[in-house]
Amino acid sequence: MFIASPETALRFAQKEDGKLEDGLHYWFRMQREGVADYLKNRDAQPSESQLCSAAEFLAETTGLVWSVAQVSEVLSLYPRARISLAVNGEAGDALSFAAAHFFLGTSWPTFGDKVDITAFVNLLQQQALLMGYLKAN
Repeated sequence: MFIASPETALRFAQKEDGKLEDGLHYWFRMQREGVADYLKNRDAQPSESQLCSAAEFLAETTGLVWSVAQVSEVLSLYPRARISLAVNGEAGDALSFAAAHFFLGTSWPTFGDKVDITAFVNLLQQQALLMGYLKAN
């Protein structure tokens, strides 16, 4: 899941390279189309199997035990992740973002962030334990 910074959006708006017939950079068209797709599928709900797969992914990513109920609870607060999972059958980046934001109020680190991922996951686990989640073995 790519979330542009305000600086990036303004840079796209000023670039000549990549502009389309509407005068805007192609990134903005992709954004409009993505929003339209999310709105069209706003009521989509993941299946039990998809929720189980999401729980497995989150367990591997965060080192926490995730029940289907906990995944559903978090997805209720992150509709983009819920919709992506229900419609596309997977939502790795969106699930990682949801977990990081749910526990720490941050995005999940990317390569460009130059973050010690082990330290990040340890911090996420500390917060999760205080919120009643369990650490995986």
